[in-house]
Amino acid sequence: MNISEKKQERHELLERIESELQQDLVAAKLSTSEDGTGPEILSVMYDALGLEGDQVFGEFYFLEIPDDEAQIQHFCATLTLAEDVESEHFPELFEAMSYLNAAIPCGAYRLDMDKRFLTFHLGVPLDMNLGKEELYEEMNIVMSNAVAICDTHMDLVLKVLDGEETIEYVKDVINPMRDE
Repeated sequence: MNISEKKQERHELLERIESELQQDLVAAKLSTSEDGTGPEILSVMYDALGLEGDQVFGEFYFLEIPDDEAQIQHFCATLTLAEDVESEHFPELFEAMSYLNAAIPCGAYRLDMDKRFLTFHLGVPLDMNLGKEELYEEMNIVMSNAVAICDTHMDLVLKVLDGEETIEYVKDVINPMRDE
């Protein structure tokens, strides 16, 4: 495997998705880190997710290829629900995220170590030998799944963070038959 060819293919596919999103009037921008060492990231602004129609900032990227022998590549989606998170409800938030993370089919709600970003993250291993069109389809599936799962449960997470909902409510939403 030629790593530079694989990176070029990834770049072209990310550009293609960026262009398609922009044609659909979705704010999207492909960028690299200033020092050029990090991954290329497709940033997307979703204007109305969740029942409240909140803005969510999405970042989609590939992890670095470790070596020429790699058989798997990872495509990741990170959707930021809230920034500069400060709350007296962190214990409830962590418990709610734990229950939700156990209930959802893939991905996880996370709070970074500095408690600055509340996110939903989905990282998917993909076969390194996928053809270009197959990889493009898988990227779209990952992006769609991340947005759909985040959209479905983000209101619960944000309401617990704000102290508007309780852990019992979260448990009831996840498993409405639990008390019967």
